[in-house]
Formats: sequence, structure tokens, C-alpha cells
Amino acid sequence: QSMGFDAAAPLIGLRLEDLFPAPLLAEYQPYIDRAIEGETVRYEAQRKFDTLRVGENILVPEKGPDGEVRGVFVAVIDITKRKRAEIDLAARESLLRLV
Repeated sequence: QSMGFDAAAPLIGLRLEDLFPAPLLAEYQPYIDRAIEGETVRYEAQRKFDTLRVGENILVPEKGPDGEVRGVFVAVIDITKRKRAEIDLAARESLLRLV
């Protein structure tokens, strides 16, 4: 939900065009293309929803018995708290170096 989707709504079987506006889909397309070619892809993206959120996006190709890619599984993990903690830690380390 925090990443902009209703957790109760089924997403399976929907087309990407049904989920994302064209500009956002164009931004994601290079990652999608890599997954369709058979590569597992991981990347981070920031989006403004209720607040600024950071998502770790993972795309995993589903291959059939013949080795051909039949689809792509997508998982988005909200890593906002982890990123904030990393920023806080880096700031504190910088302060310690000044002392």
C-alpha cells in the first residue's frame, strides 16, 4: 500500500499499461526489457506517494521448460526506513570524524 497500490486488489494478470502511467512505464522499461531477456534485475527507485518512499525493485524472469521467458515476477520492497537509517548513520559518522 505504501508504494501506491491497494494491497487487496489483485495485480496478477494485469498489463503494465494498466498499472503505470506512460512516463513512469518508460522509466521502468529498460529494467523490464532486461528481465524479459532472462536477467534477474534489482534496482532502487524513489517515488512520492503519501511521503517520499524508496523501493527495492526485483524482477525475476519465469522460464518455461524450454528455457524461454514466459513472464516476469515483480516484487517491490519498501526500504524507506533502511535508507533513512543509512543516511542518519552516515551523518553521525561524519560528525565523529570532525571530533
